[in-house]
Amino acid sequence: ERPFVIELTGPPKAGKTTTKEKLQQLIRRNGFLIEAPEEGAEAVTWAKRLDPEYNLQTGEYALSATRELCYGSKHKSFHVVILDRAVYDVVFRMEYNRMRGKITDARQRAIEDYFLLDVNRAMFDCHIILVADPHVALSREKAHALSKKDVETMNANALVEITDAHQRVWQRLDCANDPKLLWRDTSNESPEETSAAVLAFALDRLDARLKAAAAATK
Repeated sequence: ERPFVIELTGPPKAGKTTTKEKLQQLIRRNGFLIEAPEEGAEAVTWAKRLDPEYNLQTGEYALSATRELCYGSKHKSFHVVILDRAVYDVVFRMEYNRMRGKITDARQRAIEDYFLLDVNRAMFDCHIILVADPHVALSREKAHALSKKDVETMNANALVEITDAHQRVWQRLDCANDPKLLWRDTSNESPEETSAAVLAFALDRLDARLKAAAAATK
């Protein structure tokens, strides 16, 4: 009916991009067709990335791309879709914006409710939240960077606040009891270990979807 859809999200330098690349390679080598839409951060060219409107735009871009791949003319052209940031990314970012006083409590909850509507979440099979200790994330960034200068979201204070926002949402929404969600701390893992854990979780979700589909046809 539609491809198997995975969202990868989390604070910077937690391993999303590397994990996405490893999953894409594995899926393709096993003969499955995969689509990985351009990340919203690359597609949306706003200058002020710390503005809440920027996160709204990237979230709407991800939703639109997912909806087209799930229900549009090419919905049977791919087996798997992987998105680097989608609906839960907006939820986490709006919590961060609320903590910074950029939006009101009411606006934050209204945006959260919209992105987590059943009609939106129904398109996703799993949401994988990769996090890392802020100091580990910062060291990963600076290990290969030509410039060691801190930037807007890649500095110790911002990383602590962004990670805290993720933890607050995870607890407030009781995400640990949502079978579609995985929280994975990559601080002490190799990229291969993280990717293997993510793959195992995704395969469990695929198995659950296949069983549900089989039961529905009986």
